[in-house]
Amino acid sequence: MSTRDRPILAPLDEHLLQSRGLASENSAEGTRKLHRRRMNRSSDSEHGDISLNVSCSVSEHQSAFVTIPTFLISKATLLHVGFTRARAEQLWTQWNNWPQDEPLREVDYEDAGDGVSFLYFMTGISRARDTTSSRDEDWTAAMTGWGIKPELQQAIIDPIFNSIRHTQSCAFWVKDTIKMRYAALEQTQKTSQERNALLAQGRTAESIERQFRDETQTANARAAAARNAPGHTILYRGMDEGRAIDFVQNWNVNRLRTIRSVVPSDFSPTRSLYYFSPQRFVAQYYAAWVTRRNEDIGARPKPIIIQFSIPNSAIESLPETEKLSIHFPNEEWKKLIWICRTGETLPAPLKKYHNATLIIGTIAKGPNSVFDSLRSWEQVSSRHVLRIGPPGNLLTAIQFVFTEEKGHNFLKQNMSAFSKQYFDAHEYREWRYGNGSD
Repeated sequence: MSTRDRPILAPLDEHLLQSRGLASENSAEGTRKLHRRRMNRSSDSEHGDISLNVSCSVSEHQSAFVTIPTFLISKATLLHVGFTRARAEQLWTQWNNWPQDEPLREVDYEDAGDGVSFLYFMTGISRARDTTSSRDEDWTAAMTGWGIKPELQQAIIDPIFNSIRHTQSCAFWVKDTIKMRYAALEQTQKTSQERNALLAQGRTAESIERQFRDETQTANARAAAARNAPGHTILYRGMDEGRAIDFVQNWNVNRLRTIRSVVPSDFSPTRSLYYFSPQRFVAQYYAAWVTRRNEDIGARPKPIIIQFSIPNSAIESLPETEKLSIHFPNEEWKKLIWICRTGETLPAPLKKYHNATLIIGTIAKGPNSVFDSLRSWEQVSSRHVLRIGPPGNLLTAIQFVFTEEKGHNFLKQNMSAFSKQYFDAHEYREWRYGNGSD
């Protein structure tokens, strides 16, 4: 392995962690132990109850550690993101025997960011096996064909998440899980690089620890301020922290684009939009979905709920043409959803949604292929509406959708009281109990 394979721990940080017993040497499997409080910036606060006076070499202390790949580009990472050992072996062989007539890999370039990325390679699963079936057997057959571990397969078909699962295809959720797990490893790598830079400046481990902990406590204070802000609309989004880190670490609104939607989506056939919900239970559902899909690994992506407020006066001041509402069972909602999800061009009567700043409406359910299979918008029905919650008490999910340019600018000017709330194990257990699962 070389630096081009992207070691997760930076040199000075690695040396310090190993000298304190907080990280192990590279194992024969290409993995190492790392203390839970050194995974990322917020880990020290999250796991503050775990002592740092432990050693990775002592068997009684193993609960304080998680196993991570030593190198980001490695067979160990293929195993970590969810592939079986047999499939990981095949993929690693393919990666190391790259055809000469194919585009170069990222490790073939001096400058990072060029070439075929390892992440792109890992998510290159066959579309031919993909399914949107309502039958779990079809999903497990597809995932088995892709070489996905049984534990991850069972997490993805967990019936408590059927409402969210069936908003997309099997391949989408497998790729999403791979991307999420890889982003969490990149987050650990970035945090190590930050510690490394501070150590190079002469900072002590204790002062770095204090700085990261204080930043997390400030974020928690922001959350309380947002919840208690009168005259404001609070919006939420549940997701994994790794893919939102450029936005949430310092609440850099210029990095808001890192959490845009994929194309096409509910209210646009061609543009990436910004989707949030005024219902915290919707964000909880998505955060719980992150948790469930990562229960089989120790170094797990962190589920978070992004929260911020917008003054009601700012929303109310938008002209009628800039703030539109559209809900099921309105026929226009059915038309808009069907046209957008099938990637068709918006007809003149629906162009107003392209030109608006904010669209408030019902969240649709079903992958794009389901809408492709409908003969017309008239076949869109209640089964295409996202309803989530405990059995017998399903609630229709609502979204605030900000458009690409005008909506983005509106958010930059009016977002405040930012916070990220960790959806921890206790909240997850309560959520599952409240949603009818043991």
